[in-house]
Amino acid sequence: MHPLVAAVWLTVSVAALVSLARGGYAIGLDFEGGATLSFAPLAGDGRCDPQAVDAWMRARHGALAYKLDPVGDRCRLSVTGLTDEATVDALAHTLLAEHATPLTVEYRDVIAPSIAPVLGRPLALALAATATLSWCVTLVRPVRAIAAGGAALTTLAFGLAWVLGLGSTLSRASYLAALWFVPAIATLTATSGRPRFRRGLVGLLLLAVLVAAAMAVQALDVRGVGEFVWVRAAARLALTFVVPAVALALLAIWSAREE
Repeated sequence: MHPLVAAVWLTVSVAALVSLARGGYAIGLDFEGGATLSFAPLAGDGRCDPQAVDAWMRARHGALAYKLDPVGDRCRLSVTGLTDEATVDALAHTLLAEHATPLTVEYRDVIAPSIAPVLGRPLALALAATATLSWCVTLVRPVRAIAAGGAALTTLAFGLAWVLGLGSTLSRASYLAALWFVPAIATLTATSGRPRFRRGLVGLLLLAVLVAAAMAVQALDVRGVGEFVWVRAAARLALTFVVPAVALALLAIWSAREE
């Protein structure tokens, strides 16, 4: 593989890595779930003391990451990562029993993350970093197998950055969308330029089949089959990635012809 081609792939992987790494907290990448409780006074002249609640949380649950906001005579407590219903109920019950003035739980919300937190930013960054490393290795030692793996990882990482840029969050659907065209790009990188695959016809045919499959799945009415709704969402997201996928496919063919 010509060093210039590997450098172009490296640039794409670095762009995906920067896109996934930049910025602070993002729900689509970092959301770990959590619980929000609002404590209100029982008596008309009472109030929730935020300092007392904060001191109680530090003493009883110092290991938890939480945010406490006073809202008039109420306290709103948000605890990151606490998604077990029984634990939330026990925390609220104990706080109500030990607070100086009578309180009640006005409302509580417990929200679980759509995927495990480790599958958010940590995995996305690991994929992009591995793609970048593979192209650094390819620049030094151009091995087709490493290049094919690097192309697959770069397509996946760039796809994740793409769907997040569209405002999506990391979920099963977004990962499937980012994976949708990976087989075609990897096949093109691995086979284009070889005697039996001189024009990359196998990879291009696979790319066309994947585009057609995304269009077909996206057109299906699966509202009555809940377990397949996310697959339809993935197909819809994958169709937004067609143009970048075609560009990466052309780059993959160029990669093989520059050997």
